[in-house]
Amino acid sequence: MEAFGIVAVAASLILVAFELRQNTNAARATAVQEATNVGRDQILMYARDPDIVRITATPYPELNELDQRRAFWINRSAWIGMQGIYRQHDLGVFPDEEWQFWTRVICANFHDEPDEYDMWPGNSAILAEDFVKFVEECASNVPGVLPQ
Repeated sequence: MEAFGIVAVAASLILVAFELRQNTNAARATAVQEATNVGRDQILMYARDPDIVRITATPYPELNELDQRRAFWINRSAWIGMQGIYRQHDLGVFPDEEWQFWTRVICANFHDEPDEYDMWPGNSAILAEDFVKFVEECASNVPGVLPQ
């Protein structure tokens, strides 16, 4: 009878381990899809609205006050999305392979955008300190990712 109990406990542990692995894979798949949605939503916003392209292609100081505000909110939206991806990686649910891609995107968005320096103080003030530090430290490491 004792052997049966040991086998039952071992089988239960194997089942729990299998279910945990399945849950982990599901969480990772969800995180990858959410990151994909963040990227696609940003790209589609530009593709669907020529006015947004005009605003983001015009140097920030040359924009009127209304368009500067719009540029800022567009920029903030992107940073909040990228911070979410950073957090998912930090929590261990975002796969390293995907994170390598997003690291290049995050760092390049700060490095390659001259107008970022006009908007960054307002955005970094509301973002998580560890994310801000990550962005500021990695910015010089990933040049040339954005189209010119």
